[in-house]
Amino acid sequence: MSDMSYVALDHWCQRLSLYSYVQYLPPNLMFTRLTTPLDAAHGLGKHATAVPEGSAYFFAVLYPEEILYIVGFALVKLSVLLFYRRIFPGHRFKQALWIVAFLVVGWGVSMTFTSALQCIPIRKSWNPSIPGKCINLHAYYFGQAIPNSITDGIILLLPLPSLWKLQVPRSQKVALIVIFFLGGL
Repeated sequence: MSDMSYVALDHWCQRLSLYSYVQYLPPNLMFTRLTTPLDAAHGLGKHATAVPEGSAYFFAVLYPEEILYIVGFALVKLSVLLFYRRIFPGHRFKQALWIVAFLVVGWGVSMTFTSALQCIPIRKSWNPSIPGKCINLHAYYFGQAIPNSITDGIILLLPLPSLWKLQVPRSQKVALIVIFFLGGL
């Protein structure tokens, strides 16, 4: 692939991740005033254990948002990695980058399917009264968060050796590293 192909791929990852985050935003913004009392009555703002019985509405709305959350995170990480690929030369760096990208894609795909199939039948995800089985959500959230945090750290640390090798004064190197770390916030 040419460098321009990676630029296009980088931009598509950005667009798709943005779409996954704001897909529910316009309807929510339009109907917030109308639905907030309804949402609050069905559990919005409460701990999951404090949601009233029979509040399938709350969990039905939450279900697709969990899936889009994971897809969005994976696409943002891939976008950053593709950006790194464009600005940092070196064969070894690109090898490390592809390994991290493979981990991110693997994490994203596995967590997306796990989230989508957390209960069988799927309707049990938002209606616990339906007979069926669900995974241990507490363990699932830890299994999602820990690799997510680890890959975030790796992605933040990945450009450090390349930045430190730049032939600029130490103060500029430190400033560049700080700027890259601020991008991770």
